[in-house]
This record gives sequence, C-alpha cells and structure tokens, in this order.
Amino acid sequence: MPSNYRVFRKMVDGTGEEEPIQVPPGDVYVEHLSPDQRYITASILRNGLWIIPLAPGQKPWQFRADARATAWQSEFSPDGRWLAYMSEESDSPEVYVEPFPATGARWQVSTLGGAEPHWQGANNLFYLGADDTIMMTTVGVPNWQYTKPMKLFRVSVPDLAGNTDFAVSPDGERFVVNAFVAEPIVPPIETIVNWQPLLGR
Repeated sequence: MPSNYRVFRKMVDGTGEEEPIQVPPGDVYVEHLSPDQRYITASILRNGLWIIPLAPGQKPWQFRADARATAWQSEFSPDGRWLAYMSEESDSPEVYVEPFPATGARWQVSTLGGAEPHWQGANNLFYLGADDTIMMTTVGVPNWQYTKPMKLFRVSVPDLAGNTDFAVSPDGERFVVNAFVAEPIVPPIETIVNWQPLLGR
C-alpha cells in the first residue's frame, strides 16, 4: 500500500527546492530530529517506531515494533546518545529510554503510567504521568542511571497518549502546556414536528 503521507526537507527561509525523504510505506508521523541532524524518528501507524536517515541512499530501519501503536512520542537526548519514547506494549502507556544506536539495553522510566518524554539538557527527563502530573527524573552521566521520578505539578491535557501536550524551555524553567480547559459545549438538538403548515408562512 502506498504511503498516505510523504516527507520532505526544505530550508525554513524558503530558498532551494524541497527534498523528498525516503520513508517506509504507511501513515508516517515525523516526531523528532537528532541533534546532529542525521536522523529523524517517525511513528508509522501500526508498524512501529522507525529511524529515518537523512543522508541520500541510506535506508530507514525499525527501532521498535508494535502493530497496535499509533504514536511513540519519541525524542532524542541533546547529546544524541539516548532515545526516549512512549510505548503501550504493556497495555498501558509507559516511558522507556534506550541507547542510540540500539544495543539491546532498555530502561522503563515511568512506573505507574507515563507518556510524552522531553529532555532538558543532558541530565533531566520530563514526562507526563498517568494522573496528569509532570514528572522529572535526573539522568546519570556517562552511564545510564536515573533517579526515582519526582512529581512537579499537575496539568489537564486532552489525551495522555495522543499528540504533544507540553514542551519544556531549554533552561527547564518554563513549560508550555496545551491545557484541557473544559468539556466542549454541545448545542442542544431541537426537533420540529408538524412542520408542514410552517411552509405557508
């Protein structure tokens, strides 16, 4: 089946031609660019988390497979050594971290549900807990070690495992949150009976 979405690269100032990026077939959702600008991560609907090289002639490869997943919310660490993502393979969303390139090692960071990991510097990883709490864990350097996740504050977001709901400033001092304000207002449904006499008015 041909891809429903095509991926291109182009200069933000509008100069130059758009350059098509080779991606696997399917519904492709680009998620993150590596710090060295050599790779992007992409969720492919019901086909897993993929790494897509940006150099011509290099083929994409599957980083994680899951036929049920629709989004992985993946993000490279600022030094490019780690890849954090959300996976629902345990029937509930959880946050994981793996070395990049993959070595077979993997760590589950969240313990009671989590999604949407975001790095701040080389040492802090924020994510959204299942109770809508922004969590933070501190990463050890140079080898992967991390502290018990700490609760920061609660937010109200539409969907834990959906699109991006928050972002962190580079200094970790400010958060931008796509807050869920209230249930959408549904207008009432009016039923008109005996409407034929109204036509003569």
